[in-house]
Amino acid sequence: MDEPSKIREWGPVATICLVALVLRLVYFSHIRDLFFIDHLGLDAKYYDHLARQIAGGDIFGHEVFFFGPLYPYSLAILYTIFGVSLTVARLSQFLLGAVGCALIYQLGKQCFSRRVGYLAAGLGALHAPLIMYQGTILYDQLGAILVILILMAFIRAQDSARWQDSMVAGALLGLMALGRANVLLFLPFVFLLYLPTVKKTSHANWAQAGRRWFFVLLGCVLVIVPVTMRNLIVGGELVLITANGGLNFYIGNGPEASGGYVMPSGVDIRYDFAGRQLAEADLGHKLSYYDLSRYWFAKAKSHVQAHPFESLKLLFHKMALFWCSFELPQIEHYDFMRQYSWVLRLPHLAFGFLAPLGIVGLIVTIRGNRKVYLLFLFLLAYFLSVVVFFVAGRYRLPIHPVLMVLAAAAIFWGWDRVKERHYQAVIMAAGGGMLLSGLSHWPLWAKELPNHLAEKHFQVGSVAELQGRTTEVLEHYQKAVTYEPCHVKALLNLALVYAQRGNVAAAERSLREAIRCDPTYAKAYFNLAILYSRHGRTTEAENLLRETTRINREYGEAWRSLGLLYAASGRIDAARQAFHQVLEIPVTQLSPRGSDKLRQEAQSFLEQLRDVPEGQAVTDFQSP
Repeated sequence: MDEPSKIREWGPVATICLVALVLRLVYFSHIRDLFFIDHLGLDAKYYDHLARQIAGGDIFGHEVFFFGPLYPYSLAILYTIFGVSLTVARLSQFLLGAVGCALIYQLGKQCFSRRVGYLAAGLGALHAPLIMYQGTILYDQLGAILVILILMAFIRAQDSARWQDSMVAGALLGLMALGRANVLLFLPFVFLLYLPTVKKTSHANWAQAGRRWFFVLLGCVLVIVPVTMRNLIVGGELVLITANGGLNFYIGNGPEASGGYVMPSGVDIRYDFAGRQLAEADLGHKLSYYDLSRYWFAKAKSHVQAHPFESLKLLFHKMALFWCSFELPQIEHYDFMRQYSWVLRLPHLAFGFLAPLGIVGLIVTIRGNRKVYLLFLFLLAYFLSVVVFFVAGRYRLPIHPVLMVLAAAAIFWGWDRVKERHYQAVIMAAGGGMLLSGLSHWPLWAKELPNHLAEKHFQVGSVAELQGRTTEVLEHYQKAVTYEPCHVKALLNLALVYAQRGNVAAAERSLREAIRCDPTYAKAYFNLAILYSRHGRTTEAENLLRETTRINREYGEAWRSLGLLYAASGRIDAARQAFHQVLEIPVTQLSPRGSDKLRQEAQSFLEQLRDVPEGQAVTDFQSP
């Protein structure tokens, strides 16, 4: 290709990439000063923490990986070069996202034509969910880039008989698996890709297909084995990549599963996101990461076997959720973030339109096109690999570029049929697309959206509280309750804010509402008791504390407060019993931040009550 031809081809691509970068930088300018943007949670917090350790010199770590190591090690490279900076991380991801539009162009060109590549790249530049996720400290935006590289590598391997090309494709697949291992389900589908056609069913062709697939597998294994060996050396366990498979399977298939992310009851995601304490308390002994994963998998399997029809219904529900128009949140919330940037509110081809149009493109172009067949196999494998666990909007991100290429192909296919006056084909395809779009927009999530927005406002309110932003605290907790009137955690925290501001009546109403919504919510009873106690309503406070301990026998702070009330009224024996209850509670059931202090206080109070006779009021307790 001569120089003018290159300029004519890549000039529009460069323009698209520039537009993509500008939009991403504008979006970044809108979010960079949001007070909650750098407060990370769940996966993002783990990635950042591990990246800081690696950049600090602890390259190998000391335990088995729980989340995929690819993204934190990528972050660690940035942290090492530029210093620990989430701003640099986000800017790097936006730059990578803009460059990714050129890769989308190349994929579209290889599968179809330049014009398809241009349109697909344009869709990538404007696609708002892609922009939003590229501003998060999460792996999935990197996975979207890797998918394009993987598919282009397999196209090259299809076109050549060289074993090196198959090995490179397998290595890229293994690299993506280090981010999220579910992509390995594509491996058996690769064999289907290499199968000879009906006209070439000789033994030699079958043997060649087997050899090519073997080199794909070899490339994949060579990338993954070092991580497996690292887990074995530093953690003492033979874990392929990560140890979170069992818990994720339980989240997606256990008794509390809804199709999306629902953390199992009793698991404290702040201090024990792997659910180790709950599992070890259940089994009565310590568990390795491997055994912990098996524990959660076994629990989910037992539930599925005991409730086969409900589990099958849930599976179909997850399939529908995967293709629905709603960006189902887990950590980042697309609908929530739209209020902070007009970039996300621009008219764009959202997933609810992108997916149906992409499926139409797949159907009308797959015949005789083995490159489109490759796209189909990847979409199918990736879809199945997600729904076997649980669905989240960000988990779909790696297939967005594929759908962009297929959607662009559908548009140009329709344009060509119109020029050829094949109107019947166009009408049939358009009808099918409208049907799929209607199904994608079916309000599976309509009832869930207010709950998700309420939860996001609650989380942001909690961050505002940590940062001492009193105005934002009240605003976000109130919005949480507006979206979900029975969000008991928001009602509780709202009551605490009211109490701090001296609005006792509002605090009482909020706590009473929390109790009405959930009569088993022990924290609401406890905090209402404390509120009453501080304002001289000791009888009501005592009754509420007793109700708290009835609901939750292992509520240490409630027993402590009861002991203080008993001692203040001269009921010394009852006070001793209450403090003994604190000491009998297993450490794992006490708050991790205050367990030592609570137990020390109870022991100290018992010492001070040792020689106090029944009937003598004690109010001058000294904490250790």
